[in-house]
Amino acid sequence: MNNLRAWAQLVRVPNTLTSCADVLAGMSVGGGFAHHYLVYPWAAILGSCASIALYWAGMVLNDVFDIEQDRQQGRPGPLVTGKISIDSARKWGIALLILGVICSALGPFAMTRSADNAPSESSLSLWLAVPGLIGVALAAAIYAYDGPCKKSWFAPWIMGICRGLNMSLGIALVAAVIPVALGPASAAVVIGHVLYISGVTIAARREADLHQSRSRLIAGWTICALGASSIAFSTSWEPTRPLRLEPHWVFPLMIAILMLPLGRRVLDAMRTLQPQRLGMAIRQAILSVLFLDAAIALQFSGDLPGIVICLMVLPTLLLSRWFRST
Repeated sequence: MNNLRAWAQLVRVPNTLTSCADVLAGMSVGGGFAHHYLVYPWAAILGSCASIALYWAGMVLNDVFDIEQDRQQGRPGPLVTGKISIDSARKWGIALLILGVICSALGPFAMTRSADNAPSESSLSLWLAVPGLIGVALAAAIYAYDGPCKKSWFAPWIMGICRGLNMSLGIALVAAVIPVALGPASAAVVIGHVLYISGVTIAARREADLHQSRSRLIAGWTICALGASSIAFSTSWEPTRPLRLEPHWVFPLMIAILMLPLGRRVLDAMRTLQPQRLGMAIRQAILSVLFLDAAIALQFSGDLPGIVICLMVLPTLLLSRWFRST
């Protein structure tokens, strides 16, 4: 039981559902009201498994590459305390990357299980390979961020690209099989996720430092706000698309309201420059991903897809009481 708890801490289990929520929201963006993720449960399950496996791989390999730094800073992780061996963590990290790519590649074929959704001759094409290719790109980006690019200035952008690819995986699972029209709103949502997570990562880069840089925090949280704005105004790019919330100003208002708790944490962190306050803001930002994805699913696919993602907040909050999320 102790070893299982150590592994749960290593993979940051409280954040798990924020990862698969991106894929589910992506399927809602790609499929709209007719082809959202609840219509294709097997594809949703495989896409979620791919996302979770890749996210866990990223968390495991992150601690593997950072082991010496964590030892110097005295961070009480399972690798530092010896509850999990470095060799075992490295092997499982690579295995999870491979598993994530396999699940990504199989996702489109799960879409075809429904008799009403059998692919035509024209759809049996290279499009079926796109989710698998996105899985490969996501695995490569995760490894690059955790390893050779971790100390570089563009590392936060790689992290943001990981989240963008994660949502793109959900969009591609639908588009690989169903002839849906992907407009600029889809791109705005993906770009919004890239900016949002890149900004959070910039703000969190030196979270453990006793003295925080206000200029870094301002830059990071500004980029984060731009990402949320891109999501909020994404539907303005496609005024003729069927949406749940009308008129068009209602969706931006919903996103703004959802971001209010994060805004309060951010202002507090920038005012005090205390690492504890920054940590609280980062945890709020991660939790807010679920609310963003729920709002996206609601707007593009309707009430039930949005509510299901929103309910993921409950186990996330429960798990965060027992395990660290950062």
